[in-house]
Amino acid sequence: MASDPSPSSLDRCLRYAARALAALWAGWWTFFVWMTVASEGFSTAGLTVALCLGVLFLGSAAIAWRWERLASLLLLVEGLVVLIGYAQVAQGLPQSTVVLVIVSLALPPLLAALFLTMCRR
Repeated sequence: MASDPSPSSLDRCLRYAARALAALWAGWWTFFVWMTVASEGFSTAGLTVALCLGVLFLGSAAIAWRWERLASLLLLVEGLVVLIGYAQVAQGLPQSTVVLVIVSLALPPLLAALFLTMCRR
C-alpha cells in the first residue's frame, strides 16, 4: 500500500515551491523592468519606478524565507493589485497581451501566497 506524504513533508514542499516561485517571479520581473528602463534611456522617473518595483518584488520574495504570514499577505496584495489594476491601465492594448501579462505578472504571486497559506497550520 502506498503511503501518503506526511503533513510535514507536504508543508515543506509547499514552502519550498512558494519560495522558489516567488523568487523566480521577482527576479524575472525585476530584470525585465531594469532592461526596459535601460533600453529606453535612464530617465529619473524610469529609474525611480524600476527601483521601487525591484525593492517591492525582491523584498516580498525575500520575506517569504523568514516571515511566511507577512509574505503571503504581501504576495496576495501584489497579485490582486496587478490582476485588477493592469487591465485598467492597459486599455487599448490587444486583449491577448493583457491576458499574457496578467497571467505572468499576477498568477505567480497569487499561487505563492496560496502555497504559503496552505502550509501554515
